[in-house]
Amino acid sequence: MAVLTASVPTQVQGLPQSNDNFPRRFRNKFPLVLRQIVHKDVIEQWSSDPEHVTCCLNQSVYEQDQGLPQQQKQQQQAQQQLLSQGADSSPPTAQAASEAVQAHTQESLLPVMIAEDTKNFMDHPQFTKKISMTAREIAARVLVRPAWKGTTATDEVSAGNSADTANSDKNNNTTSQRFYYRGMVPSRLYSDLRISDLLNALSLPQETTAHESAPNRDLMRIWISLAGATTPLHYDRCHGILIQLVGRKRFVVFSHEDTSNLYTYDGISGPGHASKVRGLGHCFPFAFTAPSSTLQSL
Repeated sequence: MAVLTASVPTQVQGLPQSNDNFPRRFRNKFPLVLRQIVHKDVIEQWSSDPEHVTCCLNQSVYEQDQGLPQQQKQQQQAQQQLLSQGADSSPPTAQAASEAVQAHTQESLLPVMIAEDTKNFMDHPQFTKKISMTAREIAARVLVRPAWKGTTATDEVSAGNSADTANSDKNNNTTSQRFYYRGMVPSRLYSDLRISDLLNALSLPQETTAHESAPNRDLMRIWISLAGATTPLHYDRCHGILIQLVGRKRFVVFSHEDTSNLYTYDGISGPGHASKVRGLGHCFPFAFTAPSSTLQSL
C-alpha cells in the first residue's frame, strides 16, 4: 500500500507502491481499480440529494460561461431569454429582463444527448441529437426512485418531483427517453473529490513535452445518464481516470495491440476515435465491472 497524503482516505485499495511509477502504457494492459476513494458523504449527496446535484450542475454552467468571450455570453443569454419567453414575442420589460438573467443563473438549460437508437451515446450527429433540459430535471430523472408499498409501485417520491419543466424541449418527450449529459466538472465536486491529491498519489508519468506535464482540468468531464446507456467502442487520446459516484458501469477493454482490428472510422464518415463494431457482449475476457453508471466524473 502506498503512503497516502492526509487528504486521501486511508482505506483506499489498489494504489501502486510508493516506489512504483505509473507506467505510460499501463492502461493498455490491466485497468487500475481504486476502491473507497470517494468520501461517503460525497456519495450520499450525489446519490440521494437532487437539490445538491442541481446546484452543482448550475454552478458548472455558470463557471463555464464566465470563461466565454463577452459577445458569446451575450448571445447565449439572449437565446436563453427567448427560450424562457416561449410563444410570447412581446418586448420584455426591465423587470422581465432581470428575471430572465436570474433564471439563467439559477436554472440554466443544459445540452443533453438523446440517442438515435435509444442506447448508444457519443457526441456525434450520427449517434445522437441534442435537446435542452434544466439541471433540476436531470437530477430528478436520475435520482428519483419509485416508492413501494407492498407489491404495488406508487408515485415517485423525491424533492425532484417539483422540478420546473417549463424551459425544456417538451416536444421531445424526454420523460420516456434515455438521455446522456456531459459537462464540465463543478468546482464543488472537484474539491470534494480531492482530485489533485488523487493524481499526486498515483505518481503519474512525467511527460517530456510541456503540454503533457500535468493533468488538464479543462479535459475533465462529468457524465450523467440513465441505466442502459452505452458508449460505443472507442479509444481516448490520453490517460483516463474514471471516478464512479452512483450506479454501476460495465467496461469492455481491449489491448492497444488489437486497435487495428476494431474497424475505426476515418474521421469523415464517423468519429475518428470510435469503432464501427457494435453489439459487444460479455464474451470478451477483459470485461470488468466498476463498483457503483449513473453519475460519473472525469
